[in-house]
Amino acid sequence: MILCTLTKYIHSQNVGDKELNTTSKGPMIVYTRISQLSMNGQGKGLKEFNEKVILKNPYIKAYHPSRHAWGADSKDFREVFMYDSFSDIEKSADTNDELIKAAWPDEKVRKAFMDEMNKAFTGLHGDYIYHNEPTMSK
Repeated sequence: MILCTLTKYIHSQNVGDKELNTTSKGPMIVYTRISQLSMNGQGKGLKEFNEKVILKNPYIKAYHPSRHAWGADSKDFREVFMYDSFSDIEKSADTNDELIKAAWPDEKVRKAFMDEMNKAFTGLHGDYIYHNEPTMSK
């Protein structure tokens, strides 16, 4: 399963992790986003964002951020999200918007925070969606 491959990676910083806690034997959706870090020393607030938004979102069943630790280029920042269904991805996005507005109610403060946090990334990213099949695991 894809989460097993994450053992080859280490967490780039302690930005929060949400372990999968389910007894479900049904298939789940695995959404992976690979963002490119700017590596210019700018950008902060990812841990705060994750604590106030990602980790509180009930549609996100698991969240695992990581960054490769070896090699010449460690710009890739991988985030793996697990959902019960494909429609939960859309519901999650709407819930994230609500949680963001609740965490930073002042629009100017919210915009300043998001602008600062986004400086950590180049804006280049890739999205990958997988489906696990628990009946096929050993």
